[in-house]
Amino acid sequence: MVAMVVGPAESAVNNFPAANAQATVASEAPNAAAFIVVTAIFVSLAAVATPPAAPTQWVLRDGATGAGTIKLSGTLNCVANSGDHIELSGLNIQMSAGNVATLEFVAAGGATTQQGVAMTYYPSTRLS
Repeated sequence: MVAMVVGPAESAVNNFPAANAQATVASEAPNAAAFIVVTAIFVSLAAVATPPAAPTQWVLRDGATGAGTIKLSGTLNCVANSGDHIELSGLNIQMSAGNVATLEFVAAGGATTQQGVAMTYYPSTRLS
């Protein structure tokens, strides 16, 4: 489990599912006039016996899982009995008004792999 420091008015979500399951998290849905701002992400991939056949892609989406516009993406890969992760903080990635922010792997990694994702964010509104 990863420990994330959350500032005032920020929320944090995380998901570390069982082996061979796709990790995904989403912010709460803001009202139609508000937008979500992602401030930090954590993405991890570990392999016990058999590593993934190819690098495993993760994405930060502006919208629902599997469908939202990709705002940020990358890949992780590891050998057997190891892991890799990415931690990015100090972010200020704004989603579209009314949309959730979704951080996820695009697919499960394989029978002996485990994925993990976490993010911090806050809802905001524009001042006209």
